[in-house]
Amino acid sequence: MSFIRTPDPELSIKLECSSRGRLPGYIPGETIVGVVRRIAPGAIPEAQVAVTLHGKCTSKIKIRIGNSESRYESSFNCLSAPMEPQIVFPRAPLHIPEGEEMSWPFAITIPTVVQDVRRRDQRKLYVLLDGPNFPPPASFATYSDSSFTSGEKSRASVEYYVQAKIELVHVHRGFARKTTHTATAPFRMKSVNIGPPITDFNLKRHQMTHTVVAYKLVPGTRELSFGQKTRQTFMTSSVPRLTFKLNVILPHTLQVENTSPIPICLSAEPVVGSTSEIIHDVPQTIIVKSFMLRLKQRTRVQAEDQSSENSVAVNLIPENAISALGREVSLTVTPCTGGQSEESAPINIGEMLDFRMRRHNLHPTFKTYNVGRSYDMAWEVEGRVAGEKFKLGFMHQARVLPGPHELLEFERPAPAAPPPGALPEYPGLEEAPPAYSA
Repeated sequence: MSFIRTPDPELSIKLECSSRGRLPGYIPGETIVGVVRRIAPGAIPEAQVAVTLHGKCTSKIKIRIGNSESRYESSFNCLSAPMEPQIVFPRAPLHIPEGEEMSWPFAITIPTVVQDVRRRDQRKLYVLLDGPNFPPPASFATYSDSSFTSGEKSRASVEYYVQAKIELVHVHRGFARKTTHTATAPFRMKSVNIGPPITDFNLKRHQMTHTVVAYKLVPGTRELSFGQKTRQTFMTSSVPRLTFKLNVILPHTLQVENTSPIPICLSAEPVVGSTSEIIHDVPQTIIVKSFMLRLKQRTRVQAEDQSSENSVAVNLIPENAISALGREVSLTVTPCTGGQSEESAPINIGEMLDFRMRRHNLHPTFKTYNVGRSYDMAWEVEGRVAGEKFKLGFMHQARVLPGPHELLEFERPAPAAPPPGALPEYPGLEEAPPAYSA
């Protein structure tokens, strides 16, 4: 067992930590165990030691225009103020002999649900938050510097710490004087889903239509003449054409640290009414040259009446992943005359590429008073039909869930009772993941 120590000579606080050199991490509902120590010798007529839990959501935005700079700041208590202090040493005389110390153990429980602490006027400005009750947001930090382009800088964080405070009353020349010393110990608030890793990735189907105009759609077509090349370039009506719908089944929900395979399926179906009769009943091969999947993470920071947004792209499947397989990946469609054309046999790109959420360092989707993180998922397919290249793609909103956390029954904390009719909500999610309570 190792500890996090704050270097206050008058007072120190230690939190139990399972890994050396890193901040301890907790989830809402867990109990933080630690000890407060004082080693300064002396006899104090009256002293009191208290421990409190703190959480802050802070944001800052700077905007520079020419030689003028404007600053905007905001700060909120993300644990519902005020948190009651835990008195570990009530008001009483305190005597510490030379070379000895006094210590006071404590155990303080993180609330599972907190309430909206914004004033009415603030709710008009800070519109990120959804719902009056929600789990405490996870620790978070972001910084953006676009001063070279727009003259704007933004910073936001969600931070937690345990604070110990000792109040000492001395009598000097008949007058009582009070002095105070504090010590803090930061910790990480983790965002988790109680239970095993999810297996439902909220798969949804996307469909895009594309038309290929090429003489080589007709089997046996040889080298094109100059006239044929010209007509094909201008896509005249005499050139054979194939119209097909590309179906892409993609996840709309991902989970941090979930290593289960995630399916991504491609299929195609011909559109007979928009396909030349000359190639009816002729199988056509759609070669998939590349498939790219990317997450665009958006971070929005709000401070007073100003907001700032920045985005960063995270590659989940790189463009060269298909070519790295070293084999052809293709779909076959056949436009049937006078009948219903069948959809091609689907191919599972996710299975081929062994697509899993491995070490992408993503922060779960969340919203709090003055900062939020959301995601868009972009996909792009490049292919070839009858020697003609095509590129199709789309972007949709996605959500990233916290990682799984399984608790044994005896480890589950007793949930804090929310106000009547109010349940924990996960802002920005279509369906709430499992609650923190059992």
